[in-house]
Amino acid sequence: MFTRKQVIEYFSDRYTDVQVIEALRIMRDHGAEVDPEGDEFSPDITEELEKVFELAGAAVNNHLHLPASEQEASAIQQATNMAASIIPNVNHQMMAGMIRVVMNGAVAQANAISQH
Repeated sequence: MFTRKQVIEYFSDRYTDVQVIEALRIMRDHGAEVDPEGDEFSPDITEELEKVFELAGAAVNNHLHLPASEQEASAIQQATNMAASIIPNVNHQMMAGMIRVVMNGAVAQANAISQH
């Protein structure tokens, strides 16, 4: 089992604690057996979260060349297709939520960098 702190620290080089908890909520809302507010997380959930983040991040990066209005929808479709064979309970709505978590983080990072 992983503690809440360990899970957040594991992803801290790429995602904020808010993004990690929001991603866990999305997973719970789409059938994963996880308590995002809990203090312990199974290795399976942590591994699944990592896969989802990887797929969402890759999909977002693959679509940055598109006009902003098309990026999200295209990234959601690609991430859903890629995830279907490796992540249980994945669906379009779940990946849409995860893409938004990843994209919001990227926007926040860009804003922070531009303010320095």
